[in-house]
Amino acid sequence: MKIGYATLPPTVTYNNGKEYHDDGKSRQFPDPYENIWVADDPFGDGMRLTFKAGQSPKGKNYALVQHKGAYVRRISFVSWDSIPGIYRDTLNKEYIEIPKEV
Repeated sequence: MKIGYATLPPTVTYNNGKEYHDDGKSRQFPDPYENIWVADDPFGDGMRLTFKAGQSPKGKNYALVQHKGAYVRRISFVSWDSIPGIYRDTLNKEYIEIPKEV
């Protein structure tokens, strides 16, 4: 298993691209985070991963990701300050969408 860090998008869509609506009537399932760059070491090596996690709490739009290849075992939402400085040097503080490969 590898441990890496990722910058997450500020908002998550639900039920295939829809915004979250707290109407209490219909069930809403968060769409997965897709094509997220996870830095596995301080030199910037890593890989693009897709995983489900829901909306990140305010101020914690970064993830500590445990994975083996494309299999993501678990994630934890973390703040920018909790990421080791040597990893922060290789991560973007703001989320940048990575285009899908054709």
